[in-house]
Amino acid sequence: MKTGKQVASNEKEFWSNYQAFTEALIEGLTALQERTKKDIEVQTQATQETVSKINNLNEEIVKAGKDWEKLKGQFRVFKAYESRVSNNLCSLLTVKKTDCVSIDQGESVEAL
Repeated sequence: MKTGKQVASNEKEFWSNYQAFTEALIEGLTALQERTKKDIEVQTQATQETVSKINNLNEEIVKAGKDWEKLKGQFRVFKAYESRVSNNLCSLLTVKKTDCVSIDQGESVEAL
């Protein structure tokens, strides 16, 4: 049979080992927590950069759409005045009359 001192000594040793184990476990968890925080910061930064790139691309797409609409409007105006421009160019002295054909007859201007 164990004496009271032996039981107390065994209990003291058990709790000392338990305390050392829990302290080591806390240190490991703290290190894991710090590493996880750093990983989250890196991923957050990468995500913010990606979102920034997406926003920039969206701005470029919107700008390109507006430019395209403007270009289509200008093209419509040019097409509306195409025959007048062609006739005016063909009436210049520097353009050979053989290079001009009548737009009214359904043909186009060649080699202005």
